[in-house]
Order: sequence, then structure tokens, then C-alpha cells
Amino acid sequence: KIDWAERERELVETCNRFRRNDGRFDVVVPSSGGKDSAFVAHMLKHKYGMNPLTVTWAPHAYTDIGWK
Repeated sequence: KIDWAERERELVETCNRFRRNDGRFDVVVPSSGGKDSAFVAHMLKHKYGMNPLTVTWAPHAYTDIGWK
């Protein structure tokens, strides 16, 4: 059984350790551009007061289907 209130408290403590007050990025969110990573960045920004930088990259091992 997961204690979600405790998990959120731990998240807030972690955010507090790395939160900046000078407007610079204070958290990196790996992002595919999809709804999950966008939701994470949104929550970090608006609920937890962080300033996220979302980062994506192209894979170096494309599949045949990926090229099509």
C-alpha cells in the first residue's frame, strides 16, 4: 500500500532543496512532447513552484518503421 501523502511530502522536500529564486531553471524534465511529460512540467511549474526545463533528443538508433 502506497502512502501518497507521504510521497508528496518527499517530493516537496526534494523540490525545496533545488528550488531557485533567481528565475533560472531548477529542474530538468525529459520530454517527448506528449501529454505525460507536459503534465509533469505543468505540475512542477504551477503546483510546486519549480521552473522546469523540458529536454528532448533524437535517438541515434532509428528503426525501419521509425524512418517510414
